[in-house]
Amino acid sequence: MSDIEKKLPEEAIDNMDALEEDGEYEQENIVELVDEEGNELVFEHLMTLEHKGQAYICLVPMEPMEDVDEDELVIMRIEQDDEGNDFYATVEDETELNEVYEQYLELAEADE
Repeated sequence: MSDIEKKLPEEAIDNMDALEEDGEYEQENIVELVDEEGNELVFEHLMTLEHKGQAYICLVPMEPMEDVDEDELVIMRIEQDDEGNDFYATVEDETELNEVYEQYLELAEADE
């Protein structure tokens, strides 16, 4: 598992499978990103959260991805470029990643 991935709770996986089978993914929850090699990657947006004054986005790949298992969550930090445009950055710090993941789990449990 790479530094931007964490395991999804089993309930989240079950809910995603049910939505996928019913074809009920809402288009507004779909995020398309382009990687460093120019490949388009499609994700379901699960949550945006704030941790210690920084915003993070929690995503799940909609299609199989290299280095990401189907039960893994991708967490990225939301940053801004010099022009004020948002972009998603990889979280390199393992402690930061774990803290954000734990907050995600707490918020996901509270939503149930």
